[in-house]
Amino acid sequence: MPALSRRTFLHGTGVAIALPLLESHASAAQADAGPLRIFTIHAHLGFYPDTFWPSASGRDYQLSEALKPLEPLKDDFTVIQGMTHPGVKGGHGAANRALTATPTDITKNGISFDQLAAEHVGEHTRFSSIEMGGSVSINRSGVKIPGWGSQTDVYKRLFLAPDEKQLEQTIAGFREGRSVLDAVREQSKVIAKKVSVRDRAKLDEYYSSIRHVERRLEKAEAWAHKPMADVPLKETQVKDVRGSENLKAYTSTWGELARLALLTDSSRVLTWDVGINRNLTKVGFAKTWHGLTHTETDLWGKFDVKLFDEFSKVLQSLKNTDELGASLLDRTMVLFTSPLGNARNHRNNNMPALLAGGPFRHGQHLKFDEKSAPPYPNLFTSMLQAQGIPCEKFATATGTLTGLELKPVLNKRSRN
Repeated sequence: MPALSRRTFLHGTGVAIALPLLESHASAAQADAGPLRIFTIHAHLGFYPDTFWPSASGRDYQLSEALKPLEPLKDDFTVIQGMTHPGVKGGHGAANRALTATPTDITKNGISFDQLAAEHVGEHTRFSSIEMGGSVSINRSGVKIPGWGSQTDVYKRLFLAPDEKQLEQTIAGFREGRSVLDAVREQSKVIAKKVSVRDRAKLDEYYSSIRHVERRLEKAEAWAHKPMADVPLKETQVKDVRGSENLKAYTSTWGELARLALLTDSSRVLTWDVGINRNLTKVGFAKTWHGLTHTETDLWGKFDVKLFDEFSKVLQSLKNTDELGASLLDRTMVLFTSPLGNARNHRNNNMPALLAGGPFRHGQHLKFDEKSAPPYPNLFTSMLQAQGIPCEKFATATGTLTGLELKPVLNKRSRN
């Protein structure tokens, strides 16, 4: 009997419900090669170094105060200390290069590692990538990709199908966009006959950009006809909550939306920009998060404990979700990162890195000497290669990250 398609739907009168990933969707070999995802959690202000970094290194280490809430998941993550983006500086301003690792003296920003992954695996899902909250994701043109700002916005875009009129308007828009691009391309070809060799090279780059947009429009129109995924989370359960008002509700709602996006294979590349910018009085701290980093470092450390207590629940929910005999955490590389090693003095070196899940052999604290540590983008390179992305060295990387090894069972799996 042939295997069911991953995109099989139950159809009824006016109804089409997406099936979850079942054993019957694929052969045993295909099931073993289930999709691998990247989920990046970016905390702009980072974490208080004195309470974030464990004191000992290796596998026999004790978790730090901030990371204590992650104790039940200790074998599922690696803490990596000492790394920096070479040539990236500017304090808070380095956030735009947190995922690109493009040196500050290079005017045009490079593509972020998550978007490089999205270029390769995005064709398999409704959304090439999802940027939750704010955004630190940068496209190939060096432009920041707008984030999906609110929890309700993410829910609607992921799971609420447009009505027939909206669908027709959306598809018409895709077709109009392609028509405009066709006209521009033809005009450009005429111009190419009248310009210099150097200008023709620029036009060739322009054509490539046009084709990239066309492919995205073609994909968008194709997905517009497919039913949205059916999920147990109802619209009435999703409320827009600020982290400064209810940290637990804020993180749990974003975390559940991320889990459902991954579970339904809506995207295999997610970023969550944790934006908590207001006074934290309602969650027990009489300052903003930024204020804590400059004047109340003890309280900053205590805030981090609260934050990782909530992050632990997000990771645990991924671990508790089964997908063909593996957990969703096993199939998702979750990276906690920040451009600031110490927000108190705006240092951009020794940036925090905690990598959970995916195909790696975790349960360790990789501690490098700052003066001789591998570049931070070596970690990005390891993650990209694990997902099957053809990337020898990302940005200023020198290779993959020393000490971060693949699990023997997973190291030969197909990632797409």
